[in-house]
Amino acid sequence: MLKVNVNKMLKVKKFLNLLIIPFIYGFLDTKKLLEIEKNIDCYSRVLLEINENYEEKINNNKLFIDTALYILSQLDKESYVYSSEKIFEEKEIGIELENIDEKFYVIKIKKDLKNVNEHLHVGGEILSINNEKISEELINSLDQNSETFELGFRSDEKGEIKKLKFKKKKKNKGLIFHKKIREDSLFLKIEEFKTGISEEVKEKIYNNIENLKNIIFDLRENGGGLIGECLDILKLFIPIDKEILKTVNKKKEILQVYKTDQEKQIENIKIFVIVDKKTASAAEIFAGIVQDLNLGVVLGEKTYGKGTFQVIKSISDDIKIKITNGFYLLPRGKLLQKGSEIQPDILIEKKKEPEIILELKKKLAFNRFICEIFSEKNNNKKIIDDNLILKFCNWSIKNLEIYSNNKVFFSLKSIIQKFEKNDQINNNIIQMQQLINKIIQKEMLKYKKEIKKKLEIAIDEYLYPYETLFEKNINNDPYIICINKILEKR
Repeated sequence: MLKVNVNKMLKVKKFLNLLIIPFIYGFLDTKKLLEIEKNIDCYSRVLLEINENYEEKINNNKLFIDTALYILSQLDKESYVYSSEKIFEEKEIGIELENIDEKFYVIKIKKDLKNVNEHLHVGGEILSINNEKISEELINSLDQNSETFELGFRSDEKGEIKKLKFKKKKKNKGLIFHKKIREDSLFLKIEEFKTGISEEVKEKIYNNIENLKNIIFDLRENGGGLIGECLDILKLFIPIDKEILKTVNKKKEILQVYKTDQEKQIENIKIFVIVDKKTASAAEIFAGIVQDLNLGVVLGEKTYGKGTFQVIKSISDDIKIKITNGFYLLPRGKLLQKGSEIQPDILIEKKKEPEIILELKKKLAFNRFICEIFSEKNNNKKIIDDNLILKFCNWSIKNLEIYSNNKVFFSLKSIIQKFEKNDQINNNIIQMQQLINKIIQKEMLKYKKEIKKKLEIAIDEYLYPYETLFEKNINNDPYIICINKILEKR
C-alpha cells in the first residue's frame, strides 16, 4: 500500500493547482473540470510515488518547471514558463550567439561596442561569460543590471583562449539603420518594434520630409515586438477613426478593436515594406495593414505566419507562465497563422542553394574558417583563390560532420567509428575514410563559385559590425534594386 507523507502531498497538490488553475479559470465547463480533476488525481499519485520511492534526491521545483515546460510546449512555440523575472528583461549586450553542436558562436556584432569589434568577430567561439562556462542557463540568468561583461573566447577551433571586458551596449529602440537611398526615398531598417521606436521613426521621417515621396520599411528578420509601437507608426498614414486591427479569442469573439485616434499626419507618400520568411507577429501585422488599406507595396518572401498574442499569468511569487490567448485580425478579416501568411504583392524568392552549402551555413563554417585564417600570424588579408577554397573544403571535412543528414554517409561514418580501433581492419578503415573525404571534397568543389561568394561575405562580416555591413551592401540589395526599378518607371 502507498505510504503518504502529508507535507509532501500538500506540496504536490499546491504544485498541481498552481500549474492547472491558469488553464481552467473562468472558461471551462463542468465536464472539462471533471476531466482535469481526474487527471490531477493521476498526476498526484505519480508524483507521490516518485517522492516516496525514488532512490535519489528529488528537486520538486525543477520537476515543476520541467513539467510546466513540457505542457506548454504542447501548445505552441510562444507559450512558456519563466522561473525568474530576469527572463523578461532585455538582454541588450550587442552580441548575438548561436548554439551549434553544443558550442556557442558569434553570429552578429552591433557597432558602438568599444574594444569589442577589434577583437571579437562573427564565427568566434564564446567559452565563458564572467568566468563561468557558457550555457543556455547562464545566458538566461545574466544579471541585466551589470554594466560590464567579460567574455572568454577564441577565434579558431584550437586557438588561444582570450578574455575581453566590455560595457553593455546602450539599448536601441529597434531602428538599426536609416538612409536616404534616393533624393525622394527614405530607407528604414527596423529590427524589432521596441518601446520608443515609433517616436524614433517619426523623428527620422520628419527630419527627411523635404521632397520625400517614398518610405521603405525593411522588416526582414523582424520577429515582431510591441503592437502599439507598430500601430503608432502606421497611424501617420491613415485618417482618423479608421479601424485598423481587431483581436479575437479562440471562439472568434471580438475582444478589442483598434482605431486611429489622430488625423492623418503624412500625405502623398508611398510605402514599401520588405518582408521575408522570418517576418512575424507585429511586423507581419504592419505589412498586412499596409496591404489591406492600400497604403503601399509589400515585396519579398512569404512571411512566417504568426498573428497570436499571449498573456502572462503569475502562478507563484517567482514563477510566471505565458500562454497564447487570442489572435489578431487584419482590416479585411485575415487571420495570420501557418497556411495563411502575408503573400507579398511582389514575390522575390531567394535562389535555392545546394544542400551542402546550406549545411555549411548552418554550421557557420564560412565564418569559423575565416576566423581561423585571420588568426594566423601575418595573415590579416586574404585573396579568395582556388587554393583557399580547397583549404576551406579540407578544413570543413576535418572539423565538421558534413552530410550528417545523408543516410549513406552517416552509415559509413558509423561503421568507421565502430571498427577504427580494430588493428586487423584498420588499413581498410583508413582507406574507406579517405574515399568518403574525396567524395565529399569533389561534391563541394562543384560549387566553387558559391563557396567563393560565401567566403567573401564571411570576410566582410569579420571586418565590419552588422550596421556598417548593412550600409555597405545596401545598393546591391536585390529588394532595393527592385524598388528602384519600380520608382524609375513612375
